[in-house]
Amino acid sequence: MTKRPRSHVLEDQAAACLCAHISDTGWIVEPLGKDYGEDFLVRIFKNETATEFGFFIQSKATDSLHRYLSKDGSKISFPIETKHIRHWERFWEPVVVTLYDAKTKIVYWQIVQSWFQRLSQKSRANILEKSTVILHIPTSNQINKKDLSRVEAITERRFKRFELEQQGAKILIQRLEDNLGLKIEYNAQNGIIMIPSGKFVTDNDGSKVVFFGKMASMVEEITARTNKTPLEILTDGINGLTQAIKGMNKLEAKRFLANLHDDDA
Repeated sequence: MTKRPRSHVLEDQAAACLCAHISDTGWIVEPLGKDYGEDFLVRIFKNETATEFGFFIQSKATDSLHRYLSKDGSKISFPIETKHIRHWERFWEPVVVTLYDAKTKIVYWQIVQSWFQRLSQKSRANILEKSTVILHIPTSNQINKKDLSRVEAITERRFKRFELEQQGAKILIQRLEDNLGLKIEYNAQNGIIMIPSGKFVTDNDGSKVVFFGKMASMVEEITARTNKTPLEILTDGINGLTQAIKGMNKLEAKRFLANLHDDDA
């Protein structure tokens, strides 16, 4: 009689545990048939209503978590194929790598793009030259309702970032046309930008600041309360942030700046 490989048993256990946690939130987990690196697509629902938000999961499992644990137990270092990192870096949707510990039944997680983008440019370049990447997963990242709400928030921010970039591009093109008389042809779908040739000289009146999205609403509210101009508000904010960072030690400043990242997990 043929005996099932332990790896197959672990895969099924990991999938069952993961799907049970996610289903408890009311979200839909869709298995992906072909192995391109993503095992599941999760569709986020709110109040039993489908949203436009979703994320991918690559599910891993192990019988020997201790092999990957740091000495202080705060971090898991798990190998991932570099080709997947290259592939996932281009995704708007978050890609969540999960690691199931068969002994404790705990599922750990890390959003690949968030981890990769926090690395220095030199570290990213070195990683992409290798065939295998060591992904770092905090042991505090454990799949449960609380952490899934974090994944949901990060997913929404990534989708909204795309919308804000579109809005910002439209404002930039409109300003160039209005202020410099440039007629710019921009087709994002076809990957074409046509800009008139020539040199364009700035004046000495300083910078013009245009806010949009949530920032525009915040600036409008502050302006109404203080009667300051948008540029004055921006300058005050930058000066205040600079002073705050100067008052921190190096470790505190590093953590603070990391937390400012939209996709920080």
